[in-house]
Amino acid sequence: MATLEIARRKRDQQPLHSLTYRLASRRVLHERSIGSLVPVAGFSFLAAVSSQFFQLGVFGLFKGTFSLYTFILATTYFVFGSLLLGLRNARVKVNPRLSPTYFHDLLAISSDPLSWVLVSFYVISTSVLHALILAPSSNSFANFSELVVFINEKGIPQINERYILTRTFSIIFGVAYGVRHLIYQKDWLAFPEIQLSTVDYIFNNYWKQVVSSAGAFSLRITGAFWIVYNILLSRLLVNSAMRFVADDILYHAPQYGPRWYSIGLATRLFFTSFSITIFLESIHLVCDHFLSKNMNVSGSSIDPNACLISGLKVDGSNITPETLLTYHAFQELAHLAGHSPARRRDIFNDAGSSPSSWTQISSHCIVLLKKAATRINTVPAKPSSASASKPTTAALGSTVRRRLPPGQGGAFETNIFRPSKHDHFFDSLKGLSTEEILAKSRAEAAKDATKASSTVTPKDRLELIAFRWISNKVKELALKYPDLQRHLSVIPEKEILRSTDDFHLILWAFQSLARLVAASYDEDRYGVVQKDIPKVLESMLELLMTLESFLLAEAGSAKFRSNPYSAHINAQRLTITRSYAMLQALKTAIYQIVVAFRDQLGEFTLASAYANRLKHFVDFDE
Repeated sequence: MATLEIARRKRDQQPLHSLTYRLASRRVLHERSIGSLVPVAGFSFLAAVSSQFFQLGVFGLFKGTFSLYTFILATTYFVFGSLLLGLRNARVKVNPRLSPTYFHDLLAISSDPLSWVLVSFYVISTSVLHALILAPSSNSFANFSELVVFINEKGIPQINERYILTRTFSIIFGVAYGVRHLIYQKDWLAFPEIQLSTVDYIFNNYWKQVVSSAGAFSLRITGAFWIVYNILLSRLLVNSAMRFVADDILYHAPQYGPRWYSIGLATRLFFTSFSITIFLESIHLVCDHFLSKNMNVSGSSIDPNACLISGLKVDGSNITPETLLTYHAFQELAHLAGHSPARRRDIFNDAGSSPSSWTQISSHCIVLLKKAATRINTVPAKPSSASASKPTTAALGSTVRRRLPPGQGGAFETNIFRPSKHDHFFDSLKGLSTEEILAKSRAEAAKDATKASSTVTPKDRLELIAFRWISNKVKELALKYPDLQRHLSVIPEKEILRSTDDFHLILWAFQSLARLVAASYDEDRYGVVQKDIPKVLESMLELLMTLESFLLAEAGSAKFRSNPYSAHINAQRLTITRSYAMLQALKTAIYQIVVAFRDQLGEFTLASAYANRLKHFVDFDE
């Protein structure tokens, strides 16, 4: 229990923003529940019946012992499964936002029907192997016929279920635990190139602690399991069940008699269970140490603030997705800014280094906010309804236009002297196959790749190249048709689709800045943060005013529901929704700073536009 308490304390000290924590919390909240004990009882009975039917039915040994033994086994399954199910449900109800622990893994595996199916399958398989391999080797059978005769004469109790369970149950339980725990950690297993330095640091510095802790825990739990199994199961349950089942078992199988295990068998059982348990506990402790460490830890740089700052470096571009390291770094910054006074004090007290931790953190966050405001500012303005309804004269390029017959689509022909080979607009869209489109997209992607080396523009993905190529072709064809051109004019450009791609990073950035600035009023003894408050406020107010202008311009944009480009309209709505959420969160962050430094705001020097906008927050606060 001491190890469980240590693990629980470590879990409480870990950042709540951990990606593994969020995955585990979501899994606990939405984990498939058995619902009631009736399905547990049904499955327990089915597992017992199937197991015993295989062991007894294959060899034709229905001697009246099937029903009672099956009932005893089903009752054992039911009681054990119900107990574990109740413990798991009680734990989830007490605190449903718990990260995965050893105790939770044990409950989840033991109360999962899939784990019981796995255990039953291995018990059955091992029973067959024991009958076909161990029994012939110990009795010197010459062929399979002699084995069948021997089993028919001696009976199925010759196959020792205790021998099977003690050597297979712990192994299967260990395999199930290892798979479950690795599934919890699958998010970081997918990014080994980012985390190799962390893994190397943990194995170099914590292997002794891991081995000692795992050994102590394994010794206690294995000793308890071994004593309980020998006294309770071997001495009471098994012998009692065997006496109830048949009177001639002791005659055919004296190993089921009321006796203790031999010293050799007990020692083998103990060391087998101990080795499996210490292996599982070591895996769990290593994973816990890994999740509790900061990203990008190496032997030469183990300062948590330095690790955090190394992950905050972001170029502000969302052509390619940000690395997992960056997201973890901003998550950790948001957590420590609001919930870790000790880490905040380390940042505030780091005034001797040049540049200080606060200077680097604030500069990275401010750069991210400024780049976000620049991206939103580059979104093209919505065209007016008059200009949207007018077709482009240069694109039409025809002095005489006539309408095609209704049977041919009824659209205007571009030039009667140079008629198009397509009589209908949708026929013109069928000109190229998917393979030809992808081939041209790859060709354009290759051209952009050669240009990217000489320019600072990041290389686009192939999907973006294909989308732009198809969009250009569709727009070229749509210029011939005024109605379609009018609808295409309100489709958002690629800039609007990319303006809020870094939504989470931007949110964490200004929330972290606001929390650190507000906390510095009481915790910053050297004035490290106060001198940079004007820059923080200006960057946040700039983003706020940019978002307000963007939402004001997009508020009157025309929407239509049924059209081939509704996905892009939905993307526009998503962008507006994200912008509105950022706007509200940004106002809250600015209010945090205003409330903390209400009396000192007059001493800060801001640009006139930002000062006027900040005055609204001050007036509202007063």
